[in-house]
Amino acid sequence: MKPILIVTEPFDGYANGWIIDDPKEIKNILSSKNASKVKKSELKSPEEAEKWYRQKTIDDALALNLPDGVFRIVFYNSQYSHCAPDKQIDPYEVFSPSPRDEVENWIMRSKTLMSSNYEVGDALVGKSANYEVIREHYISSNPGFSGDTYAHAIHLGASKAVH
Repeated sequence: MKPILIVTEPFDGYANGWIIDDPKEIKNILSSKNASKVKKSELKSPEEAEKWYRQKTIDDALALNLPDGVFRIVFYNSQYSHCAPDKQIDPYEVFSPSPRDEVENWIMRSKTLMSSNYEVGDALVGKSANYEVIREHYISSNPGFSGDTYAHAIHLGASKAVH
């Protein structure tokens, strides 16, 4: 059994759910200020870690309001299981008590939030004097999410801008 780290909060180019199994990288992260943003695990395999993170995503989504919960699942599906349809999380199943058309609406809005985040992310990375104006426009163009979800989406846009 070899130790792995699972990223639980984004930092330094790592996104939620990333699995780190390189011993040198693990040592560096655990000795840094970012140690609290990872979960150390003695899981037997990356497959177990993926299963754990999938369930954590579902649990986290259910603890949020519908817009933020749907965003969490749409993000997971776009990042971690887009190449493996059998690993997708079905938001309709997770949010089955909610009307299907409402879930569909938030799926589309979540995808828009993620696909329109480059400009605001680039403004953040580039320390643009117009960042706040761009950020406010981004939020007002994508209403209904929480501050944490906007921050996550902007972080994703910043990641796109630097790659």
